[in-house]
Amino acid sequence: MMNLNKYTYNYFLFLFSLIPLTIVAGSAVSFINILLIDLSFIVLLVYKKNFFFIKNKTIIYFLILYIYLNFNSYISIDYSENFLRNFGFLRIIILFVAFNYFYYQKFFLKKMFIYWSIIMLIIILDVLIEYFNGKNI
Repeated sequence: MMNLNKYTYNYFLFLFSLIPLTIVAGSAVSFINILLIDLSFIVLLVYKKNFFFIKNKTIIYFLILYIYLNFNSYISIDYSENFLRNFGFLRIIILFVAFNYFYYQKFFLKKMFIYWSIIMLIIILDVLIEYFNGKNI
């Protein structure tokens, strides 16, 4: 379905694999990771000119919801505050589209979930060690 070279594949695998770790690290780190995924994905789409996902009904519903949120912000009393809040929703939509884009590659999904499992196991072990010993790893 898609033809990615090894470096692009590993780059996106690395960014997606870091999601659980960046969530634990803090909201700013998580925001930067998601922003990197979004911007890199947009660059990839423009470079590959591959827009097959637009026909997906879920994506269309998300875009309609996004347009509704922006329209709702436009007619509200405090336009600037609501618009910025709703504009941030776009990064989540792009993250969802990027995840769906790579979902169809079974090896990508399998490796990502293995990395997520390893990261989560380390975090769980750290919590257990901290609970029983009273100090962090």
